[in-house]
Order: sequence, then structure tokens, then C-alpha cells
Amino acid sequence: MESRVNLQFVARRERDILNLIAEGYENKEIANHLDVSVRTVEKFLDDLMRKWNLRNRSSVIDYAFEKGLINVYEILESYLQKKQLQRIKNYHG
Repeated sequence: MESRVNLQFVARRERDILNLIAEGYENKEIANHLDVSVRTVEKFLDDLMRKWNLRNRSSVIDYAFEKGLINVYEILESYLQKKQLQRIKNYHG
């Protein structure tokens, strides 16, 4: 039995934020991307740290990878797609 957290209770928005943090986005960028306030992003992150009894952003990401909540291949694919879209915008912009 999972002692630190019931992994079934990670909300979709928490997963979105985890993925964006893993991609290297800062809170302000995540807020803009998800159309929420920076405070909302901070609250989601604080809630995850509290739920999982962790102390910082990087330990949250390490734990999420360890538990399979985020996938390195999905993160890489998303990152590369965003980079490609940015190149297209810059080329046509």
C-alpha cells in the first residue's frame, strides 16, 4: 500500500502543472499557459508538497517521475512540439 500518497487523487490540473514544471516552465509561464493566476499555480504546488510531505519543487517532480505520474517521453514530446510551433511562428511572424 502506498504510504505517502494515494496516487489516484492527483487531479488533472495537478498533472498539467507537474508536466509543465517538468518541462522547465516557471510559475508565471505555467499560469499564462493554463490561463490561471500565478497564485493558483503556487497553491497547486504547495498542496502537492503538503500531500506528499515534500519540501521543494524539484522533489515534487522527482517523486512524480518515480510514481509514474509524469512520463519523460511525454514531456520530451510536448517540449519538442512547442519548440516546433515556436519556430513556425517565428518564420511566418
